[in-house]
Amino acid sequence: MTALLLNSSCSRECVDITVTNTSGRDIGPRCVEVPAGDILSRISTQHFYVVDGEGNEIPSQLTHDSMLVFMASVPAGGCGTYSIFPSDSARTYEAVTGGNIYERRLDDLVWENDLVGFRAYGPGTRREGLRYYGQDLYLKHSTPGLILESLYGVESDPATWAKIDSLRAINSALADEFASTLNYNIDHGNGIDCYSVGETLGAGSAALIMGDTIAYPWCFEQARILDNGPLRFTVEMLYHHYSESDTLVPHFVEHRLVSLDAASHLNRSRVWFEGLESPANIVAGFPRHDDSPACMRPEKGIITYSDPTEGANNGKAFLGLYIPGGADSMEEKFGHILAVRNYAPGDTLDYYWGFAWDRSAINNHVNWLDYMEHFPVSYTVAVND
Repeated sequence: MTALLLNSSCSRECVDITVTNTSGRDIGPRCVEVPAGDILSRISTQHFYVVDGEGNEIPSQLTHDSMLVFMASVPAGGCGTYSIFPSDSARTYEAVTGGNIYERRLDDLVWENDLVGFRAYGPGTRREGLRYYGQDLYLKHSTPGLILESLYGVESDPATWAKIDSLRAINSALADEFASTLNYNIDHGNGIDCYSVGETLGAGSAALIMGDTIAYPWCFEQARILDNGPLRFTVEMLYHHYSESDTLVPHFVEHRLVSLDAASHLNRSRVWFEGLESPANIVAGFPRHDDSPACMRPEKGIITYSDPTEGANNGKAFLGLYIPGGADSMEEKFGHILAVRNYAPGDTLDYYWGFAWDRSAINNHVNWLDYMEHFPVSYTVAVND
């Protein structure tokens, strides 16, 4: 919730923002946002920086939709003051979120923050005939920076494969050894891609129920990155749904707006459909890969599931989904654990989805459920004149 108030507590050269934690528990540093237009008009410049209550400059970001985002840490029931100062030039900060599209990796989109990583399958997937539908995960160890560019970027670099070819001409074993260091299905100390997607919703994708089945989107046709750090990554993806009788002209188009903030285990998604002519049920959830614990709380809009991951000794991926306002129902069907909402043409579905790895600070399902239940608690933000 964001509130705009009029009152002054700092000089004309800055704008004060009060962040209040209305919950009964401490919530660690998280991104807060406030509309930037009013703030920037008052400091009369397009460039700015944010200072915390102790006078320290902290990272901030102006997003594509004109929101000012910065990190706040406020104890339970407390409040903190942050000040926005004008700057002569744009500030730069180390990125804690980011993503890229890798053409040589079947046009896959990969994004991450300091805690978690994700992948969406691109149009190259369709060209190759591979049937991967939902979102994929990259399970990260605690790292000081972003790592996925060093994996997917290096793999996509022609120079990498030229080096492998040169090594292979000398010694095939050396070439294989070097190639294995690029394999993100092996944990080399940063993390691992060991989640199974296939012909499922993957780690929290949404889809319509058409007839008596899930209308899976195959892969995105287009993706446009709108924000690329340092604190928020945002992308809009278009998924074309084709009828069985016409695979050239889309029957309707799905829009997915996905954003990931620093220090969050969950993405925020907004889904809507263009060309859909009649109401339908929309579902979001995860495939069940084994009989591990799952929790469904429709009144709170929360689903959690302990996914076994693939391979030996790769641990558990605690999957989570949260729908503000709750779900109409939750059920296990089509091999999935699903939240169901009624959807009418022109509506949007807003929800959160993501995960934690049991090799992170959240190392069991009880702690993950606690994180999910308290995630909806938000700060209130007041801009003072």
